[in-house]
Amino acid sequence: APVQARLNWVTPAQQQANTAAAVAAARQARTAVVFAWSTGALDTPLPDGQDQLIADVAAANPDTIVVLNTSDPIAMPWLNHVKAVLEMWYPGDTGGYATANVLLGRTDPAGRLPFTWPAALDQGVANQPATHPERTSNGVDANGKYCTTPGSPFGGPQCTTTYTEGIFEGYRWYDQQHETPLYPFGYGLSYTHFAYSGLHWAPARGGGLNVAFRVTNTGRVTGDEVPQVYLGAPASPPAGVPFADRAMAGYGRITLRPGQSRLVSLHVPLRQLQYWDTQAGTWVTAAGQRPLYVAGNERAAGLAATVTVPGGGH
Repeated sequence: APVQARLNWVTPAQQQANTAAAVAAARQARTAVVFAWSTGALDTPLPDGQDQLIADVAAANPDTIVVLNTSDPIAMPWLNHVKAVLEMWYPGDTGGYATANVLLGRTDPAGRLPFTWPAALDQGVANQPATHPERTSNGVDANGKYCTTPGSPFGGPQCTTTYTEGIFEGYRWYDQQHETPLYPFGYGLSYTHFAYSGLHWAPARGGGLNVAFRVTNTGRVTGDEVPQVYLGAPASPPAGVPFADRAMAGYGRITLRPGQSRLVSLHVPLRQLQYWDTQAGTWVTAAGQRPLYVAGNERAAGLAATVTVPGGGH
């Protein structure tokens, strides 16, 4: 009181000068680091000409690293021209320290993707209007008419969105459609390398499975690995019950020194071996044989076994 508003504008000439200064600095630097941000999605370019800035800096210095402060997958037209990309999300007040620790090797980047990063926007079911016209997009319904979401203060006709993919959401959709994403679910790099071996499994008391395997740090620095367990579809699935090609059933995180090896034990809960019977209104165990996978991400080549699930459980 009184309320003040301040407006700022960077002129095109000033923006061009800023870009030229950044390119000149990158040309003289041993390594260039470009921080980029976005609140948009895969179908929109980075705001304020950041894509062009990254491309120009990378052309001046082949050792360019891009640090992303984003919340969703974005298009990266410059990806093949930069040395590395570090996704830091929205790291908060101490994000600068965290980013520096990762870039300088003080901390191993052990984060893993909580979603699938598509190679193109139309790989996702929500962006396939030709095959899935029941979806709404940007406030326009399947008939091309304006609509609002239920509860919107703007009024107007309400949108109705029908989700027909069932259990095939996220990485399960990409597997079902035989799509190859840019980065799979659970993906992430490290400053070292890990090897998996010796997969064993056994039924757990009270249901579920106990899965054990060995992980070895085969690199030269200490690092964190996030081993992930996935279950495949039963060999003889119940009639009319859909199963994903792979469904995450468990994961863990370990820190290993160079050359260190550790036996990792993960528990697969009984619920992960069950499906929902809509007629009976209860969970039912999918009995029989089904594949089990252990790897560093949903599509990595790792360990595999066939497990036998006893039936009759609810």
